[in-house]
Amino acid sequence: MINRRRAYRGWYLLPVVAVFLASTASAAAAAPVARPPVPVAAPAPSPSPPAGQGPQSTPPSGEAVTRWAVSPANAKGPDGRTRFSYEGLQPGAVVSDFVSITNLSTVPVTFRVYAADGITTPEGAIGVATADVKATDVGAWTRLPHASLRVPPRTRVVEPFTITVPRNATPGDHVGGVIASITQRVPGTQVGRESRIAVAAYLRVAGPLTAALGVEAVSTTYDGTANPFGGGGATIAYTVRNTGNVRLSGAQAVSVTSPFGTEAETTPATLEELLPGDAVRVTARMTGVLPAGPLKAHVKVTPVQLPDAPAVPTPLQPVEQTVGLWATPWPQVVLLLILVALVVGLWWWLGWSRRRFNAKLAAAEARGRRAAAGDAPAEKGALDALFEPPGDEAPAELAPVAASNGSRPAGNGKTDADRAGEAAPPAATNPD
Repeated sequence: MINRRRAYRGWYLLPVVAVFLASTASAAAAAPVARPPVPVAAPAPSPSPPAGQGPQSTPPSGEAVTRWAVSPANAKGPDGRTRFSYEGLQPGAVVSDFVSITNLSTVPVTFRVYAADGITTPEGAIGVATADVKATDVGAWTRLPHASLRVPPRTRVVEPFTITVPRNATPGDHVGGVIASITQRVPGTQVGRESRIAVAAYLRVAGPLTAALGVEAVSTTYDGTANPFGGGGATIAYTVRNTGNVRLSGAQAVSVTSPFGTEAETTPATLEELLPGDAVRVTARMTGVLPAGPLKAHVKVTPVQLPDAPAVPTPLQPVEQTVGLWATPWPQVVLLLILVALVVGLWWWLGWSRRRFNAKLAAAEARGRRAAAGDAPAEKGALDALFEPPGDEAPAELAPVAASNGSRPAGNGKTDADRAGEAAPPAATNPD
């Protein structure tokens, strides 16, 4: 009797249990849930972590080191992909996928899990915005079931997520990322430091595609040198903007020319990746540029198709910009002024010497003419007077030496015979 009563009660409760199990199964099918944690073996330390695995986070003194990895996955775990990539999405499309978060540490870690928009770094590479930046693109299109996850040590958790493309999404490339981060307090302060690992998500929305780069805001400066035989430095700064709607790389070339030809040229590093609408500022510096006055700076950027991106049907055309640059040759001007001063000084000295020579020559000729006419004795020879140093006194005249054999002395101009004839009386004449 007792056994029959118990069996009757068991059959009576069976429909209630069936209804409960059916309701639980329908609730599980209605909403995605995170997979249960899966223990994993801690990998051996590696000097170069794989994609999706970040470097160890240094905690305050006394705490364990935190290491973790983030990677694309399927429902069971990482599937070998290094990023999320979706092509040919129509506006309004919904994409479902999984991300794996692995705690490689020996202590439990609470991760903040969120999505953010992609950005172009100042170096021309791809990054993701920080958590305090409001998402407007892929970061706003992505939905994750949990904002934070506490993962046991050496355990992996697979999180589902969805990306819903808005119906008004523009055609072309859109970039974002799924991020797992931890925040640790800086020792001795109240400041928190966020360490994060992101997996990039690349989407291409179907529609007309345009691949183009633009060069704008070109500025130039010239730094001279004190060496009149050397060249100075030229700095060319410009902005490269992605004016199309697909991701592109860019090869750059910068040169400076003068009226005499090419002065200098350089090849800045190739832009790694530039998102649609984004821009990066580039500065190129060249040396050995001679200051030839009016110079021209030439900037040329050639769009490059990314090897991991879908092909772009439009041809890739290079873009160029040319601006003027003035380089005043101050060292050369100073050297020229010195040379001109030397030439003028030499010309003046030669003229002065010629005039002085002519004046002395004229004076010597005048003295010679006066001596020849008897007006004045020739005290100096013409050549002696011509080459006489200025300010020197003329040497005293030497007394004339009496000439032998009846030569006329210089005293009164008469010889002894003349004086004897004057003293003798006239001879008597014969009257006959």
